[in-house]
Amino acid sequence: MVTHSSPLEATAFTAGRALSVGQYAVVEEGDRKYLALVTSVEHGNSLLEAVRAPREASFYLKSLESLGGVAEGATGNYYSVRLKLLGVLGSSFVPEVGQPPLVGSCVRPATDDEVREALRVDAGVRLGVVKAQQGVEAMMPAEAVFKHVAVLAMTGYGKSNATCVLVRELVKNYGATVLLLDAHGEYVGLEDDPELDGLVMVHRGAFNPFTMSEADFVNLAGLPPNASNEARALRLSFRLLRYLKGYSSSLDDDLRKCLDNAHGREVASCASKEFSEALRCVVNRCGDEFLRGANSAKQSLASLLNRLDDALHDLGRLLSDSAPVDLTSLVVPGKLNVYDLSEYDVNEADVVASYLLRRLLEERKRYERSLYEGDEPRGYPTPVVVVLEEAHVLVPANGNTETRYWAARVAREGRKFGVGLVLVSQRPRGLDVDVLSQTSTKLLLRMVEPEDLSQVRSSSEALGDLAELLPGLRPGEGLLLADGLPVPALVKLDLCQSLRRFSSGRFLKEWKDYASGGGDIGGLLGELT
Repeated sequence: MVTHSSPLEATAFTAGRALSVGQYAVVEEGDRKYLALVTSVEHGNSLLEAVRAPREASFYLKSLESLGGVAEGATGNYYSVRLKLLGVLGSSFVPEVGQPPLVGSCVRPATDDEVREALRVDAGVRLGVVKAQQGVEAMMPAEAVFKHVAVLAMTGYGKSNATCVLVRELVKNYGATVLLLDAHGEYVGLEDDPELDGLVMVHRGAFNPFTMSEADFVNLAGLPPNASNEARALRLSFRLLRYLKGYSSSLDDDLRKCLDNAHGREVASCASKEFSEALRCVVNRCGDEFLRGANSAKQSLASLLNRLDDALHDLGRLLSDSAPVDLTSLVVPGKLNVYDLSEYDVNEADVVASYLLRRLLEERKRYERSLYEGDEPRGYPTPVVVVLEEAHVLVPANGNTETRYWAARVAREGRKFGVGLVLVSQRPRGLDVDVLSQTSTKLLLRMVEPEDLSQVRSSSEALGDLAELLPGLRPGEGLLLADGLPVPALVKLDLCQSLRRFSSGRFLKEWKDYASGGGDIGGLLGELT
C-alpha cells in the first residue's frame, strides 16, 4: 500500500517480501496503473519500534517470540519499499507521471507483459534479459550507438563482456561496420567465434604516413613548443617527400629551392628508399635550406635529426609507405575490425586511435557531402561505430592526447555523419567529462568508488538516485539508460564466450605449479581462450 507519493517517487508498506531491489512494480489506483522501479527495501517490525533503551529490548523480544519470533510472516513484520515512478501503463506506455498515485493505492509486482510494454522490446540490440524478469529481453535501440555509448564498471565486473555482446549483435544482426581498439588483445578471439564466421578482421599492421596531415605527422616527432624552426623544416621535408613519392603533384617555392640547388639529384634519389630512411635522407639533404635564416641552423638540424631518429625508432613499426591508402582496407565495411593494440605503448596506441578517428570522421563528411550535392559518392561508404577500450587512457580528463581531441570531435559531430562512439572504461573519474557527457546511452555495471559515481552522475541527468543501485550489482549485471528507451532497465547480460578472460584464480594456480616444478601449460593456455 502506498503511504507517500510525488510525481517522481512513492513509498509503500508491504506485509510480505513480495518486492526486491531492481524489480518493476505496478501501483494500481483504480483503472490507472503506474509502472515503478524498486530502488530500496527496508525491513521493520512495529512491535520493536517502541524500543528506546537497551533494557526495553529484552521485554519486546520476549513478546515478539511469544507471537512467532522474527521469522518471515511474524506478527508486526513489514517492508518499506521506495519506488521510482517511471510512467503510466495503458494502451501505450507514457513515460511520465503528471499526478502522483493516491495514498492507499495497491502495489504489486509487474507482469512480464507490462514490462515489455514499457521497454518496447520488439526491436533493437539484445544485451541480455531483465534481471528481475528473465522472460523479458533487454534491448537497446540500435540507433542509439550514433548518439554515443559509455560502458562503465569497476575492474572485473563485466564491461568487456558487455562490449563484446554489443558489437557482436551489431555486426551479426545489423551488418554494422565496427572499429574496436583493443587495448589488451581481449577481443581477437572473436575471429574464431562461429556466430561471427567471416565477419571479424583482426588488424596489427602499419599505416601509410602519407595519409596523415603534415600537422599530425609533425606532432609525432615530439618537438617542444619552442622548436618552431625545426617543426617548419620537418613539415617541409615531409611535404617534399610526399611529392617525391608521388602522393602530391604540387611543388611550392620552398620545396623547389631545395630541388634546384646542388643537392637536387641527391634529393630525388631519396624517393627510392623506405619511408624512415627516405625522410632522414630528405632532412639531411634539405634541412640546411629549410632552416636558412634560423639562429644556429647547424645545431637546429642536428637536434631535428636526433629527435627524428627517436620518433622513427619509437613509431617506425606503425608507419610504412607500402601500407594501403584506401580507408576501406584499414576498416573493412560490414565487419568487426579489431585493432590489437596489446603490444603498443600508450603513445603508439594514441597514434593508431587518433589516426583512425580522424580519417573516419573526415571521410564520412566527404561521403555525406557528396550525397547532398548529388555527386558520385566519395569518402567512406558506410556508417561506423568506433569502440575505445581503456578510454580513460586515450581520452583522459587531464591530458592532451590526439585521441582526446578527435574523440571530442566525433562526440560533437559524429551523429550527423554516421560515426558513433563507444567509450569503455573501469575508471570513469579519469575520463574527459565533456566527451563522457555527450554519450546519451550508458550501460553501468558495478561501481563503488565515490569519485567514479560522482563523475557518472554529473554526466547523466537520467541517472539521479539510481546511482545507489550500482554498488549492489553482481558481475554481469548492469543498469541500462538508453536513448530511445523509455525507462531504465536492470539487465543480466548475455555471455560472450569468445572473449579472452583474465582470471586471478589462474594466476594463483601458476604460482603453485611453478613452486612444485612445473604445471599443465596446455591447460593454462586453454583457460586463456
